Amino acid sequence: MKFDLHSHTVYSSESKWPFESIIKPLQMIKTAIKVGLDGIAVTDHDTLKGAIECMKIVRRRKLSLKIILGVEITSEIGHILGLNIEDWDVRRGMGIEETIDVVKERGGIVVPAHPFASNPFRKGVREYIGKFDFDGVEVLNYHTSREDNEKALRAARKIGLGITAGSDSHIISDIGNVWVFSDDDDIINSILKGRTKVVGNEMSNLGRYTYQLNKILQLSRIFSA
Repeated sequence: MKFDLHSHTVYSSESKWPFESIIKPLQMIKTAIKVGLDGIAVTDHDTLKGAIECMKIVRRRKLSLKIILGVEITSEIGHILGLNIEDWDVRRGMGIEETIDVVKERGGIVVPAHPFASNPFRKGVREYIGKFDFDGVEVLNYHTSREDNEKALRAARKIGLGITAGSDSHIISDIGNVWVFSDDDDIINSILKGRTKVVGNEMSNLGRYTYQLNKILQLSRIFSA
């Protein structure tokens, strides 16, 4: 089973900045199915709106794609993924311990997003990764350098946590470029038991240029529609 466990829809723009992501929920679903994913975690910034909308579409159309409700939470220290939660009405900027407690109270698991990312706009928890009760570690983020992802993988192995991967998609062409493989369709349980593998490669330098070009092209289509 293939799962992309980090993605963003247009709802991320509500809590971040305009055009943070330009993927509409229906586009997210259609593309995830087209590229062969079995499931996708929709993890907009500090809101569940996009994930809930994707879930509604899948149920209404009776599609087989599994939607994992998630949020990329802006904690006091860095970005944290809350996966498998059903409600989120919490403020930004909580401490890590409080963030973890709130996610787990809502039945979710807690995974630091791109924990060692060098990009200051994609802030990770870095050295705090081994000091708190995380459930897994994102060790392959498509938009993060190989060096920074390898630091995350070493940290996960040292701590003994399950591993995850996500495209961190903000444009359609990013979806499913990296993914988590699991023998079980219960991906949450697989993460907790350390039974996941990550597949794919980080964005190349050429890919970073192409990403910006693709975003401009897709934005131009939106404005010209």
